[in-house]
Amino acid sequence: MDWSHTDLFVGDERRVPVGDPLSNRALVERLLLDRLPVKPALFAPDGAAPDGAAAAQRFEAVLSEKLPDGLFDLMLLGLGPDGHTASLFPGSAALEEKQRRVVAVAAPTTVEPHVPRITLTPTALLATRSLILFAVGVEKRDALRRLLAKDGEESETPARLIRRFAGTPIVIADKAAAEN
Repeated sequence: MDWSHTDLFVGDERRVPVGDPLSNRALVERLLLDRLPVKPALFAPDGAAPDGAAAAQRFEAVLSEKLPDGLFDLMLLGLGPDGHTASLFPGSAALEEKQRRVVAVAAPTTVEPHVPRITLTPTALLATRSLILFAVGVEKRDALRRLLAKDGEESETPARLIRRFAGTPIVIADKAAAEN
């Protein structure tokens, strides 16, 4: 892959200082970018910003500039043990956001770390040509069952929003997450 012509976007960021081990941006840099011979452009919300709402607005402006058609080519999402994806947690008002593509959200109570975050909204997550969701680990088993169940609510299992994807979402699960 020619990484020099690739833009990577971090879809959610914890509101922590730059380089903090809890930072999703730092995780992407450490686990992916540091291993590549050619670095792609990386764009992420400013988790260190003192004003989360303003940081969300600035990241939304970046998305508008870098994605003129509003579409990502590929969205990679993870499934949290509580059924969250990105930083869209059970019961979050951000699940109902229809206008903005990026919002600041309060610290989750359902998973750690309990720090405020900046996240893409369902509007942004579903604006993609291809969507892949990963579920890895035994702690994701119940959430994966809720995601795949015929009935259920996005407010209880936010990752169910992928069911609204216009294409065919791909769910990749390891044996531990997928076992009955």
